Amino acid sequence: MEWIVLGHVFFAAMLFGGQIYVEAISAAAKRSGDRRALATTFAQMGDTNGRVLGVSSILTLVFGVWLVLADSSAWKFSDLFITIGFIAIIVGFGVSVS
Repeated sequence: MEWIVLGHVFFAAMLFGGQIYVEAISAAAKRSGDRRALATTFAQMGDTNGRVLGVSSILTLVFGVWLVLADSSAWKFSDLFITIGFIAIIVGFGVSVS
């Protein structure tokens, strides 16, 4: 059971950290004012976004659902934080594939 929690936390941290990194890189590229550098940065982020953020959002969801199913006495799908988590993962995945 502990490794399911570890997987969920690991991929959630990768998702959150990756999104913070993407925002920081894009902000730095925008501040530079160089349109070519900005276009290159956004192209590279687009490639990485689908591979890292898309996969980590799906795996965060899988491990989270697995946690609820494995220990149904502790958590329920009707809990507010789980509902918010579902919404956040769905929105994050949608942004990463668009």
